[in-house]
Amino acid sequence: MIKIGVVSWGLPGGGVYAPEIAQMAGLDGIQLELGSYQDGFPLSQAVIQENLLKDQETYNLEFPSIVLNDVMLHPYINGRDTEDGKIAYDQIELGVNVAAKMKINVVMIPNFESNIISLPQHVIETEKALTFACDCALSHGITIATETSLQNDLHLELVKRINKPNLKIFFDSMNYKYFSKLSQLEELTALFPHLLNQMHVKDGIDAPGGSLLGKGNMDIADQLKFLASMDFEGWLILENYYNKLPLRSENAENQIELLKSDVAFVNQIFGI
Repeated sequence: MIKIGVVSWGLPGGGVYAPEIAQMAGLDGIQLELGSYQDGFPLSQAVIQENLLKDQETYNLEFPSIVLNDVMLHPYINGRDTEDGKIAYDQIELGVNVAAKMKINVVMIPNFESNIISLPQHVIETEKALTFACDCALSHGITIATETSLQNDLHLELVKRINKPNLKIFFDSMNYKYFSKLSQLEELTALFPHLLNQMHVKDGIDAPGGSLLGKGNMDIADQLKFLASMDFEGWLILENYYNKLPLRSENAENQIELLKSDVAFVNQIFGI
């Protein structure tokens, strides 16, 4: 059984009325983000947590995971003793605690933008940061998901060295080709046995999440057909940016229709 979710930061309105919009689009859940250091990590506020949990019941939704997107602005790849590194490590601990309070079982940590792995030292520091994250999360029963664009053998080697039972790989349907010029389908095939049962689904050409599913050049249909052939069970989380250019220009006044179109695309391939 698959469930279809969406990232809160890509929704029409950028997250405003997110649960109601997700329900209107026929979705099963929303992937949340902790928010930015600059904005005080909004999800860390008890009043926001409480109201989201109320909305969860009202709109019959699930929150499959929390993403620490701000580590891409305040990276840990240059070390914990840097200014950004201190912010990143504090954010990791905070994100795990918030997930525990909200009874969310997965915290996802991305290695992109300023946190992208491009040097041997970055691999070492990523290993340290993910080890720290796993240690913080283990007593809460929380899984840490690592998202990179490393070639499959390098990512698997990193996970093997960390050797934590609560570390899984988070797949993305565009990042391998877009950032590393790798074959999306080859990476998915190689990584599939090691993946968390949650992944990002997006498409694009010149910008990540900039095209409706099937309208970019990321071989989305083939990736989804592979998952269907493997009887994938879990979350397909849409990460197209319906609220941003260039995608929103396709229906600027009714962006929810773009979201519904992507839901229909996934449902058709899985025969739902």
